[in-house]
Amino acid sequence: MSDDLTWQIVKKTNRYLLRNGTGDRRYFSTEVTNATKLHSFKASGLANKKAVGVRAAGTNGVELVFKNSKFANAPKKSTYTVKLTKGARPTGKAIRGLTATSYYRPDMTKAVQAAASQLIRAQRA
Repeated sequence: MSDDLTWQIVKKTNRYLLRNGTGDRRYFSTEVTNATKLHSFKASGLANKKAVGVRAAGTNGVELVFKNSKFANAPKKSTYTVKLTKGARPTGKAIRGLTATSYYRPDMTKAVQAAASQLIRAQRA
């Protein structure tokens, strides 16, 4: 199934959609593979064959979560993680290497770096 068709199916109702109750039109997403946490086609981990997200790895470091398009029909195998615990600058460089340099999702590199930087900053405090 194409990415566009998948997005047309899941954009109005899915498990991860958070609607703002104040009347604001901005919708958010709680998907693991959504780096920006905004409900959009570009950032959606459900609709895109290749998706990348960031989450905290315990008390120090972050985990990059990648979607593996080979196992699209096997949800347990469909994601894999890479743990990064060095620091802010080495983590940023590693993210650039894993997303932009390897042509995985070069359009999401800055969003993933910003999310990882924010998580590392929060862990320091």
